[in-house]
Amino acid sequence: MDSFTGRAQTCTNQTGNLLLNETFGQGNNRPSLVGKMTYAYTDDPCPVDGKYTVTNRVDGNCFLTAWHSIGQDHTGNANGNLLIINASAEPGVFYQQSADGLCGGASYEFSVWGINLLEPGSCTTTLPPYLAVSVESASGRVLEQVDLGIIPETTQPTWTRYAAVFTVPDTDERVIIKLINKQGEAGCGNDMALDDLQLRQCTSCTPLSVFAPDAFTPNNDGLNDEFVVRLRGVYSYNLNIYDRWGSVVFSSNTLSDRWNGTYNGALCLPGAYSWVVSYQFAGSSEVSEQYVQKGRVLLLR
Repeated sequence: MDSFTGRAQTCTNQTGNLLLNETFGQGNNRPSLVGKMTYAYTDDPCPVDGKYTVTNRVDGNCFLTAWHSIGQDHTGNANGNLLIINASAEPGVFYQQSADGLCGGASYEFSVWGINLLEPGSCTTTLPPYLAVSVESASGRVLEQVDLGIIPETTQPTWTRYAAVFTVPDTDERVIIKLINKQGEAGCGNDMALDDLQLRQCTSCTPLSVFAPDAFTPNNDGLNDEFVVRLRGVYSYNLNIYDRWGSVVFSSNTLSDRWNGTYNGALCLPGAYSWVVSYQFAGSSEVSEQYVQKGRVLLLR
């Protein structure tokens, strides 16, 4: 079975951090797509309009032999599953998946492999699936929308890769990836097999500044009682605080941890303390380089 890349919008770094990888499982080990698919699931190997199924093969006898016969998934695994869709006559979102940990300013690639299930010559007038991807915030704000293109008819079932690269703006919201079929007519066609939906990071996250107070007063008055470092979007993190003699009085690898001005349960003396923060972002090659920032904080009593 042939395969090729169908779109020019691809990530030049194909070894980047893989954030999503939906393969649809193998054989009877099918993932639940509840909450992801907007179409209704069916066990019928030949789903009707507005329905989908997950299977490891497509019967060429579907709809009086109108569909291709497919005996393996995109990777060539005979037991690997694919997503079989008989699309609705109404255009719109049919698959969606949330993505956490995306950072502002970094570029990401969404990709999917697809086959037009319709055999050429099956109908006088045919409707090819027309895919697009929408990147939205959790509140519904569209960050970017890109056409992936039409999945054309082929004489043999041919896997084609469709991809789009987008850049995430600086936002604290979770990002939702939505796959859209823009084909909006009733008729013969609009049927597809999809496999290996992926979201890959193309470029590294931009380092952010570490925010930490210059002083704090651990006197239990509810104001600046603890020293806390503020930093978001990190993959790994470590904070060490040192007294004037270079001894560590506080250490943590959890951003939510705070120093209350004590060491082993005893109050630390007022004065200046040095802190060192080292951190990494999820980057374009699994993990970014390590960044280190230093500062001083005044403990007041």
